[in-house]
Formats: sequence, C-alpha cells, structure tokens
Amino acid sequence: MKTNDILAEEISERDEDALKYLKDINCCRIDDPKGFKLELFFDTNLYFKNSMLTKVYHMIDEDEHILEKAIG
Repeated sequence: MKTNDILAEEISERDEDALKYLKDINCCRIDDPKGFKLELFFDTNLYFKNSMLTKVYHMIDEDEHILEKAIG
C-alpha cells in the first residue's frame, strides 16, 4: 500500500503499525447502489478485535470514479 502514491499519503504512522497484521484484501463490485466493497483480513492484533474489517464505497459515477460516500 505504501508503494501507491495516493494510498501512501493517507497512511499514518499509527496505521502502519496496524497494517503489519494485514493478511489479505478482497474487493468485490456491488450493483445497488453502484460501487465496491473492500474486505481487509488481519491476524490477531492489539488494534482491533475483528479479524475482518469492511469498507463499502458508493459511487456517483463509476466511469469517472466519483465517490458518493464511504461506509465503515
């Protein structure tokens, strides 16, 4: 994630510590409303109890990549 210029700007030092436990990321499209869902899978860690965190992105326009809102 740090190799992506856009993502790297969003990752804080605190995030870096938690991301050391990241095992996998799953992405799937959603149709209603249009967008996509990220599922982040983590090893046991001190930062949160769940082994999977989910973030859902609703898009205004998928072709233009305009975000309406993010949940999670």
